[in-house]
Amino acid sequence: MNFHILLEIFIENWHIVLLFFAVAVLYSSVGFGGGSSYLAILAITGIVFTQIRATALLCNIVVVSGNVFMFLQQKKVNFKKIFPLFY
Repeated sequence: MNFHILLEIFIENWHIVLLFFAVAVLYSSVGFGGGSSYLAILAITGIVFTQIRATALLCNIVVVSGNVFMFLQQKKVNFKKIFPLFY
C-alpha cells in the first residue's frame, strides 16, 4: 500500500484513532487491554463484524503485550508465584 493512501485514511479517520489512543492509555494504566471498548468504537463506525473482532483482538494484544513488557522490565513479576498457575 502506498504511504500517501495510508496517510489519507489516517486523516479521514482521525477521530477513531484518537478514541483508540485514549482507550489504550486509560485501560493500560490499570493493567487491562480495552477489548470491549475497541469493539464498541468499531461497531459505531459500521465496519464488517469479522474485521471488528480481528481489529479489537489485535489492539488488545498490543496493549497487553506492552503492559507485560513493562512489568517484566521493572521486575514486578514473581515467577515463583506464577509457575503453579501453569503447572
